[in-house]
Amino acid sequence: FCGSKRLSINGFRGEHTTILIDDLSLHSSISSFYGVDAIPTFGVSEINIYRGAGNTETFPEGLAGVIHIQTKKIEYTESEVLTQVNHRNEAMVYLGHQNLINDRWGYLLSASGQRFKPWDVDQNHIAELPGQDQRHILAKIQWRPTIHQELSLRFQDSAVQNIGGHLSATWQNDPPTTLVQANDFIDQDVTKSFIGNPNQIRDQIQLNRQEIALIYINQLAADQRLKMALGQAIQKFNALYTHGYDYRNKDVILNARLEYQMVWNQQWSSGIGSDSKKHKMNSDSKVLYEQKGLSKDSVDLVAHSIFGWINWTDLTEKWLVQLNLRANSLKSHWQDLHQTIHRQFITPKLNVNYRPTEAWRYQLAFGSGYRQPISLFES
Repeated sequence: FCGSKRLSINGFRGEHTTILIDDLSLHSSISSFYGVDAIPTFGVSEINIYRGAGNTETFPEGLAGVIHIQTKKIEYTESEVLTQVNHRNEAMVYLGHQNLINDRWGYLLSASGQRFKPWDVDQNHIAELPGQDQRHILAKIQWRPTIHQELSLRFQDSAVQNIGGHLSATWQNDPPTTLVQANDFIDQDVTKSFIGNPNQIRDQIQLNRQEIALIYINQLAADQRLKMALGQAIQKFNALYTHGYDYRNKDVILNARLEYQMVWNQQWSSGIGSDSKKHKMNSDSKVLYEQKGLSKDSVDLVAHSIFGWINWTDLTEKWLVQLNLRANSLKSHWQDLHQTIHRQFITPKLNVNYRPTEAWRYQLAFGSGYRQPISLFES
């Protein structure tokens, strides 16, 4: 009913997948439940998928793999209007404009919205797929002070609303006091019409998310590059579930990354860097905390790491060997549970690729990763 979508790689659950936008880790295991819908697909230039130990890029976590989303660079002037309606009269609208003012300045503005109706396949007035409204705004400014430097500032605002359950239920401010029983359906058959109170069987999700990111790139020389990134995400979540409880949280993430790359020759390249992530989540629930007396899952997390990598390829470009190493320090503290996890550990990754022809590739990979243990269900 609630419409949770999770990105899963190599059979792991969604919270094991690391989501990056422009090299920044601004998502968490909390936002992986519903925050995936708050990622706009417009304004994206490419999406790279790194599976399991084949994720030899030096990104954080990445136990199952990494999904790395890159936003567009402003390289020309273009305006775009796109409207789309499907066979169920569900509409999507996109407006976008990017303007390359001159060799130094450019900007991108875009807005999109779409509405999906609830999907009641068996016509019993209960949605098998919830209705959803989405709204996204994306703005990006790009400045090149010199031919070797680039500075970009990105801002995103998204709102997502999911409504599942009975098709005629009205918007509720409090969770249902009594739960649905078998005799609320004709002949106690869930494929037949629901005859109980429509507002008893309803899930409603509201999510608002804002992101801001500053990226600086300096091409120090033909074979050297320095990259710095700083970003913050604020996500507010409010839900009522047909299980009979409410849940709200505010998820704030601050992430910084510094990276230096060097190409030694046609065969060898390497790099070093560091990143830090500060994550704070506060939650509230009238039913779970005030009535049932459960402890809040509010958490403070701080993660620091340093990393380095080295790559080798043969002159025929058939062989590629990638090795990287991260040293991590991770501390999670649950205030109400009076529990802390504080660990230091190393996560190595090795990837060997052999491509004898364009059609065939052989890969041997080994590595380890981690995941932040901060979801309501674990705590």
